Amino acid sequence: MTVFANYRVGFLGYLTHEKIEQMYGRDGNFGLDDQLTAVKWVNAHIADFGGDPQNITLMGQSAGAISIQYLCLNKKNEGLFRRVIMMSGGGMFPKFALPRDHRQTREYWLELMDVAGAGNFGQLKTMDIEKLSAAAEALKTSRKDTIYNTMPVVDGYLLPEPVDKLISDPIGVGYMLGFTNNDMYAPVMAFIGSRYGRANGAYIYYFDIDSPGDRNGAFHSCDLRYAFERLGESWRPYGERDREASSQLADYLANYAKTGDPNGEGLPVWKRIGHGLSTALVFGRKKTRMGRPLYLKLTHNMIRKGDPKAQA
Repeated sequence: MTVFANYRVGFLGYLTHEKIEQMYGRDGNFGLDDQLTAVKWVNAHIADFGGDPQNITLMGQSAGAISIQYLCLNKKNEGLFRRVIMMSGGGMFPKFALPRDHRQTREYWLELMDVAGAGNFGQLKTMDIEKLSAAAEALKTSRKDTIYNTMPVVDGYLLPEPVDKLISDPIGVGYMLGFTNNDMYAPVMAFIGSRYGRANGAYIYYFDIDSPGDRNGAFHSCDLRYAFERLGESWRPYGERDREASSQLADYLANYAKTGDPNGEGLPVWKRIGHGLSTALVFGRKKTRMGRPLYLKLTHNMIRKGDPKAQA
């Protein structure tokens, strides 16, 4: 059984303001709170739909994977879910990308209010969404730190402490992480994912099949089409190996969600990350096997090969 949840993003999801803290005792993180609320609802009610509340797996990609990472760093969430799948976003983040204290981002939001013409918090709450969106877009041209002010913050509640302090002691769930050969900051993604995976006994996959049709390689998000077996809905000339890898990845994910073990009949054996030469399940151009990320290739792709955010 699969459940999809919507949540607030951008200025709807991560706005911070002193008035919010005065009203609720905490500030920001509406989007992360939406996700946690959805998980709690599933935990409480999925049995009514034939699901098992003791066997919940969270799955997210990119920002969704990072959100799951945050949920795993709060001990209050212990017992809400059993395992996680973090695609292109799990692991310890570089210092510059860590969530800031909620008070540090307020200056950005005050400037957004000024650009939008909101003289106070009350006016902001009633402002037309298109006007707010236009103000947010305008700020992107004058500020280079927009992304760091529109993401989760350390609020003392959902993220009780700085992430670099919490990362070494996540909740006790099963972990699966994956990344592609032309992911966003590909070598960094592979390094942090492998390090976090090794510390937590995770299953790691490395997707090394270049998407056919251009020179963008295995770009950020390309593995989603394989995971959900939707290759036929793309303009790309996928071949037999692509379809085989898609079926394998879908089966691995389904097995893992059901039992915590991705392995199954007819599938190449997938071992948890270890300390030897074989650290990840590699979806390669010719076959799927245990191996390791090729950091030289990842670095080359990051510098030279196409747009990692190309559309599928």
